[in-house]
Order: sequence, then structure tokens, then C-alpha cells
Amino acid sequence: MFPFAKIPQSCKDMKKVIKDLGLGYNKIHSFPNDCMLYWGDRRNQQSYHVCGKSRWMNRDAEDANEDEYGPQSIKKPNKILRYFPLIPRLQRLFMSSKTV
Repeated sequence: MFPFAKIPQSCKDMKKVIKDLGLGYNKIHSFPNDCMLYWGDRRNQQSYHVCGKSRWMNRDAEDANEDEYGPQSIKKPNKILRYFPLIPRLQRLFMSSKTV
């Protein structure tokens, strides 16, 4: 439809273009029920302070890759919130005198 448009061919290329434009996002871990964010002073907390449930997904015995060093050390959070900061987007918008 737009022969002059240069559309990225893969998701990886698209993410690179967005990052180069300064339009990235921040990942914030959250509790699965959306009642708590692990952010700010609770960034390093490992469990929910009310019920004590873990911040991380439980791995089944078949999913755990154990080698001579023990179980995998990479933990996967239960839920991730992707936050798009507003200030860099507004700065990018008002850089052009046409949009101001």
C-alpha cells in the first residue's frame, strides 16, 4: 500500500527502531492479582507482604534444568507491567517546531 515506507522485516528490527527513537518502556514486576507492584521501596522484595506468596513463577520438576551447578538461577516473574514513560515521549513530540 505504501511502497515508499520502510517497514521493519522482523520484530527485532522493529524494537531496535523504537529504542533508537527513545520510545522504550520500563518493566515493573507485579503481583498476579494486580494489587501490588514491586517498584520503589519494594523493588527487591521477594514475596507479597500480605499473603506471603512468591514473586516468582513456580517451576515444575520437568521444567527445571539441573546440571552440575544445581537448578537454573534465572527466575521468571509471575507478571510484568510494561510502563511507557510520558516525559521522553512529550520531549520527543515537542522537539519539532511544527508540532509545538
